Amino acid sequence: MLKTKNFFTHFIAFVVIVLTFVLLSVAPAFSASETRNFIEIGTHPQADAQSSTIGKTIHKLQIFNGKLYSGYGDYNANTGPISINPFDLTTRTFDGEAISAPTETLGNWEVIDGKLYTTTIDQTCGATCSGGYAAGDSNHSWEVETPVTAEHIYDIATLTGTDLWLFGSSGGSTATAWRSTNGGSTWNVIQTYENVSGGDNTERYYWGAALNGRMYMQSDLFGYNNPVQSFDGTSWSTGTTEKICGTGDAGKGPNPVVFNGRIVCEADSGYELSAFDGTNNQTISIFDDDLDCSDGCYGPELNDMAVVGNSLYVMRNVRFGSNPPQVTLYKTTDLVNWDTIEGLPSTTTSFAIDETSEGIYVGTSDSKIYYAQANQSVDEGTGSSSSVSSDGGTSQDMISTSELARTGSNNHVIIFASTACFMLAVAILRARAILG
Repeated sequence: MLKTKNFFTHFIAFVVIVLTFVLLSVAPAFSASETRNFIEIGTHPQADAQSSTIGKTIHKLQIFNGKLYSGYGDYNANTGPISINPFDLTTRTFDGEAISAPTETLGNWEVIDGKLYTTTIDQTCGATCSGGYAAGDSNHSWEVETPVTAEHIYDIATLTGTDLWLFGSSGGSTATAWRSTNGGSTWNVIQTYENVSGGDNTERYYWGAALNGRMYMQSDLFGYNNPVQSFDGTSWSTGTTEKICGTGDAGKGPNPVVFNGRIVCEADSGYELSAFDGTNNQTISIFDDDLDCSDGCYGPELNDMAVVGNSLYVMRNVRFGSNPPQVTLYKTTDLVNWDTIEGLPSTTTSFAIDETSEGIYVGTSDSKIYYAQANQSVDEGTGSSSSVSSDGGTSQDMISTSELARTGSNNHVIIFASTACFMLAVAILRARAILG
């Protein structure tokens, strides 16, 4: 009798473990969803005047001290110089040109030591000439500095918080990184990488990022697996040869971000994320899990990303057949569980989020700026939410999409739990019958 009871106990424990495993394995990667109402608030005049489709595209947005800055241009069509024209978030008007940057495109923005920086990705002066960056202070006073001889400068970063690093190529076949430790007064070449001497001018550092006290970079040349190089302030090390980031496009580089102890960027595939911890790289492949491409689709592409507060936002763009693109924002705090934001215009190519209000600004392929304010929370007593319509009115007659998603998700959990309990009960009854 004792053996029978022990067997019965072990059998029930086994069933519980199996059901728990199944429950965890089917837990959704996506949770709450919401839909925002985007309204057009302006057209960037200089971007709109560009001669090419890529040139008109707003590649990157950045909020800085009450202004919205746009990166645009096309370095294949050589559509520079590029005017930096801030958009005032209070008056919702463009201020006018603050400065003209001697580059064919602007595609990155970095806030370092209280200033906003953007690099001369492709200098207007020719193949190999003076390049650098534009920098604006807290009063939106801008200056252009071209302290290094370069062909391309794709990224700018800091290791200490006060030093400056530039990443690109110095012409010829050499990927080059430069560093200044005195606020940009003087610069030195701090690292290079070259696979083929006298190559075709396409070996470059497309990105650089600081993580846990080290500056990381990786040279890129088609057909070669180059090591990640890192600097701790004193000495250099090399790491994995797995390609971490893609190379961007004719408007910008990959623009990686640092989030949750990892360097995160669009992977070389274009539809996955790379999350690099300094040693190992994780590929996150959730962005095509929900797509039905039975009738054909183009993408998905991960066009932009940003860290706001303790959240990472990633923008996905996918086109089904000849239909307009569908653009979705994904939001996560842990790279595992993701919320989604819908309603973005089909022409969206970049975004910026106001950390205080959680309002979303987006830039488009036709030089426009749209805005959507944050949805109001649902009143748990009435089940309704307050949202501002495109004409400024207030609506109280609908449950928010996020609440519907949460309700649906909870219903699925309840159904699954009920099914699991039923299966457990059946197993118990069958076990009792077998064991007498």
